[in-house]
Amino acid sequence: MYGRLDCPSALMYLAKDQYKKHRIFFADEEKAVAAGFRPCAVCMREKYIEWKNNKAKV
Repeated sequence: MYGRLDCPSALMYLAKDQYKKHRIFFADEEKAVAAGFRPCAVCMREKYIEWKNNKAKV
């Protein structure tokens, strides 16, 4: 998944020393989507719902 740097969920997991070794940074959202990542359900709620609805149609 991809999300904002200030995502409360990601920050919580980073504080627990999780995610750090799996973190990847992209130049923009388009590149994250092209790499197969989905929007975060916490910090990108509207885009996540749109992604989920589109996935259900496939």
